[in-house]
Amino acid sequence: MIHYHYFITHKASLSLEEFFRYWRERHPLAAPRHALTRRYIQSHRVHELGGNATYDGVAEVWWDSQEAMIEVGRATGRQFRADEPNFIDMTRVESLATTDTVIKERPEPGSGVKGVFIVKRRAGLTLASFRKQWRDVHAPAVLKVPGVSGYVQSLTIDAAYTWAEPRWDGVAHLWFEDPAGVQHAMASAEMKAAGEDNLVGSAAVFFARENLIWS
Repeated sequence: MIHYHYFITHKASLSLEEFFRYWRERHPLAAPRHALTRRYIQSHRVHELGGNATYDGVAEVWWDSQEAMIEVGRATGRQFRADEPNFIDMTRVESLATTDTVIKERPEPGSGVKGVFIVKRRAGLTLASFRKQWRDVHAPAVLKVPGVSGYVQSLTIDAAYTWAEPRWDGVAHLWFEDPAGVQHAMASAEMKAAGEDNLVGSAAVFFARENLIWS
């Protein structure tokens, strides 16, 4: 299954509240369901929790295959793209198609707070080695971090490497019960230890609350 991420930032003329409301309620008309789309979640950033990413959130959509993703894009893409300049800074968008590996089953959408860690492997590490170490070494270390209630690794699809090296190799989604749980986890010795495996060269991080549009 394809898990598509579309990272977006609010248009400067809108407040964050206006941006989130427009995205959730009007873009476009709360996104009616398409037969080939399995799930649609809007992850709205909680800015008070920090993070170095420039985005205000990520639209997440799931399809059964790349073919379904392309077909839906052809059918509905024009409608969505035409509306985006009304609330999105179009100079600050980024997309990533991935496949999910569930490390620890995710909570129900809307539960708690989710950390979004967009990662690029360190220079000199092959993609195959990165993927193996991320799953077999890094994931068990992250599971020791206090308060982790769900963990999914989303790997950039192989097709993205066909013509050029993608900016990112994947996205880690980590769920916590509440903002206090996030702060405790990020300050923990276990989180520090998990980051000392010399696996990631760069990362963009933010925290968000999920809004399930439909599933």
